[in-house]
Amino acid sequence: MLDTNGKIRFWNLARERNCIVLEEKFKEKMANLLLKVCKTKYQIAKRTGVSRRTFSKLLNEKYPKVTCRIIKCLGKFLIDNGHNEFNLAEIEKNIIWIGASQGVGICNPKLPFNFTTQSGARFLSAISGDGCITRGSRSRNHIGYGTLIYTNSNKSLQNAVIEDAINIFGGNNDLATTKGIYVFFTSICRDALEIITDFKGMKSENNPYVPNFVFENDKLMCSWIEQIIADEGQIRNYPKQYEKSIVWRRSVDMTNIYFDFKSEYENATNKSKVLQEIGKIRKCNLIEGEKKMLDKLYISYILKPISIYFTKDEKVKLRWEIRIGRKENLRRLRKLIKIPHDEKDKKFTTMLK
Repeated sequence: MLDTNGKIRFWNLARERNCIVLEEKFKEKMANLLLKVCKTKYQIAKRTGVSRRTFSKLLNEKYPKVTCRIIKCLGKFLIDNGHNEFNLAEIEKNIIWIGASQGVGICNPKLPFNFTTQSGARFLSAISGDGCITRGSRSRNHIGYGTLIYTNSNKSLQNAVIEDAINIFGGNNDLATTKGIYVFFTSICRDALEIITDFKGMKSENNPYVPNFVFENDKLMCSWIEQIIADEGQIRNYPKQYEKSIVWRRSVDMTNIYFDFKSEYENATNKSKVLQEIGKIRKCNLIEGEKKMLDKLYISYILKPISIYFTKDEKVKLRWEIRIGRKENLRRLRKLIKIPHDEKDKKFTTMLK
């Protein structure tokens, strides 16, 4: 995870397969200036390390895809030869497409990709909840980097997450493909998230953290909270049971410590007391981050471990719960957030009438 303060520059995305397309006039100026400085393609290759074939592609094709690494290298060479107009920031302004060499990519990207916005915080929260970055696979001739997926059956919520993605990355609906309950995002979105999060793989086992920049702004924290309620939250409005609350849960792997507590837990008459002991050792970092947000927003809550469960692959997980109750406390929260799930948002409003 890179400390980027929530902003991803094109040079942070310099995985070998990631390419960019430059604005035509800027690209022509760059190619012609390289020829002017070096005189021949052979000298360009010798002095920059960029092959003649790649340079010919840059010179002759209208919209060539060239790797981020190569463009960065050529820009540095021109700067070293007195042409500062090819600095990284200027190159970034002239990128009209970015993506994997064989992928869909993003047209007219909003570089740098800025996650320090309400859309950015909501999108990260969505991936921390109903989303994931799959592990990918490796073989002798192929590296699979995994896939960025959001899973939810609610179509309006799917559309809201795609809209947030467009606000961050630019482009249009092409950056996401919807198949039933799944939304698949283009690989450059995945690469950006891998730079600023630890969300790859099973989050209950990775136990990732909320990115630090989210805590620096009340609007970002509110956006994160409203999205996690949309994805994972329950609006509990049971007047007869005097129950008015918002609840969400997350889990964390505790396989490596379970047998230290197994006998005590199984034989305990008061299992919640044992769960409290386990919770002191095995905290869920995402829910700890959400606790920190609620503290900063002056929203009171109850946080506790509520159960242990076993998975098919013989893992042991500890389930944590945050519960926000009390009418005045909920009214304060209502003023701060709008849940991007129409049904839950209406239910929240009804609960407070």
